[in-house]
Amino acid sequence: MLPIENKLRNPQEMTQNCGVLPAAMGLVSAIFLSLGFFGYVAFGDQVQSTITLNMPRTPFYLVVNLTLVVAAYIGHVVNLYVVVAMLWPGTKRKGRRRFPCLFLTYEMHLEILFRICLVLATYFFAVLVPKLELMIPLIGITAGIMIAFIFPPFFEMLTFWREWRSFENYSRKFFYFKLITNSLIIISAGFIMVFGLYQNLYLIYTTIYS
Repeated sequence: MLPIENKLRNPQEMTQNCGVLPAAMGLVSAIFLSLGFFGYVAFGDQVQSTITLNMPRTPFYLVVNLTLVVAAYIGHVVNLYVVVAMLWPGTKRKGRRRFPCLFLTYEMHLEILFRICLVLATYFFAVLVPKLELMIPLIGITAGIMIAFIFPPFFEMLTFWREWRSFENYSRKFFYFKLITNSLIIISAGFIMVFGLYQNLYLIYTTIYS
């Protein structure tokens, strides 16, 4: 989010009520919720890991599959924009120190090659990992839960603990409120992660050895 915010002409519009982030997340959430809801309504318990596998082999649904492929390619490029913005500056800085002549002459070509390697890495990961639809929830329930619910309150307490405890700018009630709410979020997320991890590992085991 930060690389995109830094590129905006008016960065304050990123998180406003009708700003870039709420509008984009609202639209994406509506699309995914609609796809999941209507997909389940159409196919019920027979829905497969990818909704395209349930579609009939007719010209109309062939066009639908092609549009989904195009959307996946475009969405993948947008997602990798943030990854490149985070990784390429450090890679370029180290490359300039070790290979100054090469980066001075072919810097643009090397950046394109770097992007191609990232795309190929994700492609080979998707191809080589069997039962990828089982691995995605496993990563989501672990890394996703930690990044979204455990790390933010933990690092907030780690960063502002002394400032909160000084009671100079914050009251005692505020300190206990933040302590209790952040602790509850971390504990709840921990329970969800443990039970979700157990369920996903059990599902992987039964799928592979059944």
